[in-house]
Amino acid sequence: ELIYSGRFLSLLESMAASPATASSLYAADWTNLWLKATNVEEGDYDEKGRLARKLVKELLGTGDEDTIFVMQYFLASGYEWDDFTALLLNSTGDLTSETQLGGISASWSKGKVWQVAHSAVLPSDDKPGILFQGRFLSLPRVTYEAVRAPGAENMAQFVPATFSVEVGSAVSASAPLRYVAPDIAQNVTALQYKAKVSLLPFQHVATTTALGEDLANGAIVNFSAALPVVEVAAASSAFLGEACTMGDIVAEAEDFIDFDLTPWVSNVTSGNAFKEAEKTVTGFEHFGGVTAGSATSAAMVATRGLVDGGLTDGTGIGQAAAAGASEIVAVLNCNASIDPFYLQLLFAGGPAPSSPGSSKDIFPVFSAPNAGTFLEDFLAFPRLVVPNTTRFLKNFSVGSVNVTTAENGYFGIEGGRAILLHIIQISSDLDIGPWDNLNNFDVLAQEIEMAILHPPNEDLVTKKLLPMFLEQARTATREILV
Repeated sequence: ELIYSGRFLSLLESMAASPATASSLYAADWTNLWLKATNVEEGDYDEKGRLARKLVKELLGTGDEDTIFVMQYFLASGYEWDDFTALLLNSTGDLTSETQLGGISASWSKGKVWQVAHSAVLPSDDKPGILFQGRFLSLPRVTYEAVRAPGAENMAQFVPATFSVEVGSAVSASAPLRYVAPDIAQNVTALQYKAKVSLLPFQHVATTTALGEDLANGAIVNFSAALPVVEVAAASSAFLGEACTMGDIVAEAEDFIDFDLTPWVSNVTSGNAFKEAEKTVTGFEHFGGVTAGSATSAAMVATRGLVDGGLTDGTGIGQAAAAGASEIVAVLNCNASIDPFYLQLLFAGGPAPSSPGSSKDIFPVFSAPNAGTFLEDFLAFPRLVVPNTTRFLKNFSVGSVNVTTAENGYFGIEGGRAILLHIIQISSDLDIGPWDNLNNFDVLAQEIEMAILHPPNEDLVTKKLLPMFLEQARTATREILV
């Protein structure tokens, strides 16, 4: 929104000009607009929505309902994840389905590269991705899997991927960065689709041709600037997009509530890669929609799933390193425990990923320092003094670490490259949304601003925090936003 929405940019400027009222400004011009657009206070859900409202009140209390109601809106309305993303971006920033990556943007962002990190879903034959599954005996059913090259049979099912655009370029512009690492493109030789309509052992099988460097025969990298902002944002935020790989029960539940958690993309050109993929998947839902012909059609457009970057790199740092950055500024959030788990994943000797289906094989991104040494450095970062009037903000750390890249085929990173990594870690009592009252985030936004302006923090802000942004912008040959 900061790139494409003049209204959202004006909101942030208003908050900066009036720190003491930032919370009420954000509530009025963002959070409340979103809640109103979802009709979260209207009581017009169907039976499933009303039941969920009652259960949430009984179990959690009214103070934590707002986001649950928003989620229930998806379930009760039958909206897809990309529909909800469109609703959010339109109600809070006036973005529409016609807003393209290479379209009109704020002057501050022109010439910068926006790298939209996410994960490509490349299921295996023993755990295929489900495009559609019926309610009765799991039939009819359409699945897909990635055909791996010899020697790459154990390649991870979720791999790092990124849409990219030079902001302000023409909508005909191609991507300035690759979509996936060369090793990924070389080791996925095709996608195979299987359609089964009865209990008989027979199934229809269709296979794509070679997929090319972007797994879409050029439709993503060659037509990047024509892709809709709403769709790429949905892909990068689809925190449950891996549902398509979670088996029959989840697939049947999605069909029962008529809701698809996975964004889909295809090899259709001219910015229509998402639109045609959705059309293909929706076609399976119609009576008689699963046939040999529809499976072949899915293969012809190479329909596949996407999920947010948290399944491969929840920080965006790995993608920035893969893009060739020599200096990275990472603004991150975590809970009040100040746990740098997603950061430690990137370093040699780090923990295993906790998300189901995520593979430890895609790490490390950095060979030095090791995860233990990084943790010591991180915990020693200077911290802003948090005003004693805050309710949710618990920590604001600012620090820098010199790191060295590891050879990494999943991200396409060459080893031995030096990077200066700046980290701004903001910790609070709030989660990413599902169990919190959304208006609490209005308060948190003001608390962050007031902490930066708090007099005891002047030295740290002026000598450490601001130079991370101002000095890098002055000396960078190319700025990348992830």
